[in-house]
Amino acid sequence: MIAVILSGGHGTRLKPLTDHTPKSLIEVNGKPILEYLLSACKDARQIYAISDRKKPVRSWLEKHAPHVNIVDQTEPNGTGSAVYPCLQYAGVGYGEGLMVLLGDIIPIDFNFAESCRNVPTVSKIGVCPAPDPTQCAVVEIDKDGYYSGHTEKPDAPSHQMSMAGWWYFRDAQLFQSIQQSMMTRGIKNDRGEFDILQTIQTLYDYNEQFLCLLTNILDCGTHGGLAAAERHFQNERNADGK
Repeated sequence: MIAVILSGGHGTRLKPLTDHTPKSLIEVNGKPILEYLLSACKDARQIYAISDRKKPVRSWLEKHAPHVNIVDQTEPNGTGSAVYPCLQYAGVGYGEGLMVLLGDIIPIDFNFAESCRNVPTVSKIGVCPAPDPTQCAVVEIDKDGYYSGHTEKPDAPSHQMSMAGWWYFRDAQLFQSIQQSMMTRGIKNDRGEFDILQTIQTLYDYNEQFLCLLTNILDCGTHGGLAAAERHFQNERNADGK
């Protein structure tokens, strides 16, 4: 499969930390978030990472992970449009899978990645309970455990199960085709972006099924999330007696 790490965002919720450091290079437990994400992609045939406009992500990758392909995002235009050029460079094969990860999460188990490797013919959405679902994309899940829609930042969410920022598409060519169609037609979200969540909904409307998998991640996209991530690793160290 192809793996894409969306590491080019502004990180506005993490200011002033992100004034000079991209959010994916912020350190948690002594390591940048990007290093944890690369570990989750170890089974991929090719790994792509989106570079921020000021280029420190590119510099870090060239020094620490030269096997990773880097795509510069000169004009941020949404997560869906960020994935699209990676697939053009990759030259995806028939039936090849695509795994996409947000640049501000830390996977703390690899069950999702293992499921992608072991059952590559089923598209998947990583989900997790959100402390504040009014600030997330809340996922509707049917009785068989499959995606049936989502609502972004609902005023009155019916539950806490939200997108975890980790997705798998069983057919990268299908994703590429749908994304190209949406970009050509100018289908954007309320923020004026080509968002990957819209792509998922469009694929679902075309009868693509997405299995929802409970995914153990640390959301580091806010100051509170960063603090919680540090506490997680501190608790691990205390449990190990270190």
